[in-house]
Amino acid sequence: MAAMHLRIPVRDQSQIGDARRQATKIADEHGLDETCRGRIALVVTELATNLVRYGTEGEILVRADIVNDQKLLEVIAIDRGPGIANLQQCLVDGYSTGGTPGNGMGAIQRLSLTFEIYSAVPAGTVIYCQVGEQETPRVVKRRSTWSAINIPAPQETVCGDTWRVCERDHQLSVLVIDGLGHGPEAANAAAEGAEAFDRDPFLPLATMFENLHVRMQGTRGAALAVAQVDTKSQQLKYAGVGNISASVREPGSSTGRGLFSHNGIVGIQFRKAQVFDYPCPLGALLILHSDGLQTRWSFDNYPGLLPRHPGLIAAVLYRDFCRGRDDVTVVVDSPACNRIEGLMTSDTPSLEQENASLRAQIQSLEQQVSILNGELAETNQGVVALYAELDNNAIALREASELKSRFLSYMSHEFRTPLGSIRSIARILLDHMDGPLTGEQTRQVKFVQQAAVELNETVNDLLDLAKIEAGRISISPAWFELVDLFEAIRGMFKPLLVNDAVSLILEEPGEMPRVYTDDKKLSQILRNFISNSLKFTSAGEIRVSARRSGENEVTFAVSDTGIGIAPEYHQAIFKDFVQIDSPTQRKWRGTGLGLSLSKKFAELLGGSVALQSELNVGSTFSVTVPLRYDGAEHLETNDRTGDGRTPWYVK
Repeated sequence: MAAMHLRIPVRDQSQIGDARRQATKIADEHGLDETCRGRIALVVTELATNLVRYGTEGEILVRADIVNDQKLLEVIAIDRGPGIANLQQCLVDGYSTGGTPGNGMGAIQRLSLTFEIYSAVPAGTVIYCQVGEQETPRVVKRRSTWSAINIPAPQETVCGDTWRVCERDHQLSVLVIDGLGHGPEAANAAAEGAEAFDRDPFLPLATMFENLHVRMQGTRGAALAVAQVDTKSQQLKYAGVGNISASVREPGSSTGRGLFSHNGIVGIQFRKAQVFDYPCPLGALLILHSDGLQTRWSFDNYPGLLPRHPGLIAAVLYRDFCRGRDDVTVVVDSPACNRIEGLMTSDTPSLEQENASLRAQIQSLEQQVSILNGELAETNQGVVALYAELDNNAIALREASELKSRFLSYMSHEFRTPLGSIRSIARILLDHMDGPLTGEQTRQVKFVQQAAVELNETVNDLLDLAKIEAGRISISPAWFELVDLFEAIRGMFKPLLVNDAVSLILEEPGEMPRVYTDDKKLSQILRNFISNSLKFTSAGEIRVSARRSGENEVTFAVSDTGIGIAPEYHQAIFKDFVQIDSPTQRKWRGTGLGLSLSKKFAELLGGSVALQSELNVGSTFSVTVPLRYDGAEHLETNDRTGDGRTPWYVK
């Protein structure tokens, strides 16, 4: 289970209760019962109290986990204090150096399924606990023991790193991903890679990396590494791309063998993954970590730590080598090392066989190092060039978008003045203010007037599109009754009903509540829907209705008995400049922006549009918006416009 740790600083007395509350909340969300939550509360309280009394820069890490099908909470207490010189005495009930009864450490040990402590003078103390519903551990089913530290960068609520450990028979697969940067976008890149890994953790590594690269395209990309261990053959296959560090520590040795990774970024640019083989004897430690942890560290100064629980080892490394400015992940695994049952195998290879294997591996690694050094300079140059190209492309895209929006805006404004003049002159001629017109002249002037009206609508649509794409369009919410909205629409379309075979019906809203939103934008959406229905309905009716949709939304529907729309066009017609090729469509020319703008306006109001249609039967266009616009906060403190509206600008 690859969950992120919650980090709780514990520096003073007031933070003890906060640590207890946050830990029990996680336990409750994890589904642990009340008795277990009580044990967790006691353990966290005792650990936090000790941090305040004896520790320095104390913190508690909490993570929900499942081990051997048992739900539990992992609790780690970390300090950088003076350390404990008489560790064994501290675990005996009644011993205290602070005037207390001295039962705290023993109580923590008794309440925990797993309890490990490591302390060094004067480096500080780390205590690792697992607390579950059962008071004694279940029989261990998994052949390996592993744990991890996974903590987001300062001020972040999500971690851009993630990890996985999967076990199958005598095989083990370990993944660590470090999304570029930190925050939600890095976390998204890591999550995409983890989901691809979860589908088949035991794929051949070359194939797995190809799948990961494809899945992560479109994200920031990430550094990642995968180690696959076969405990039967005691061999490890490893492939890494980017700045994931990995090493194997053999039993009885504080020095480790580093595992090689390629340069590159999965999801953006990397060569075909190169897979390396290494020996991995029973009881060895496999350690993978992101660059949130320093790479230059050694176990030389930590006597007695290597045989301990992987969770304790990971916590010590995090405490002493965390960079403190990025996400950090440390995964420690002990393949085929059953800690609770203490299994020992009889098929451990002899020392001579192991030395021969090591010599062969050294020769292979020397060749690989030579190849990697040759690729390193070329890859670095490629990465630098790629970043430069991406930056240039981003600048060019921003400039092109800005120029397009500016052009549409300028063009729309420049067209409005002559269009207004054309419409005014046409109206003067049709009103016979300069004398009567012949029938043919009247018909031609009406053509001019209609063309000017259509062109003016096109200009308005283009101007709205430019405002939306520029990220500057005003939303002016106000309270209004649906009856008033429907009356305005009825009055607006009454002169346009020139076809006696078509009826426009606006259903009474009934007991609908008042709505707080931008009625002009909502009216424009409904006008676009009704105008489309009038164009493509030769006989029958167009019906406009409103109904409640849940407790906090209202849905407006415009239904017609027109020509209908084929299913393959249902999504396309809401895109910019899209028109369906049909004889009726060719009769009614337009820009194809009406429905696209309706969709954009609905989204700005916090709603959505929908379509139900069948060829030769009719169509129903609908828009669903909240009864109260989400931007309606702090109404009394915002400046208002002259008509009592409050302007909100969406950017």
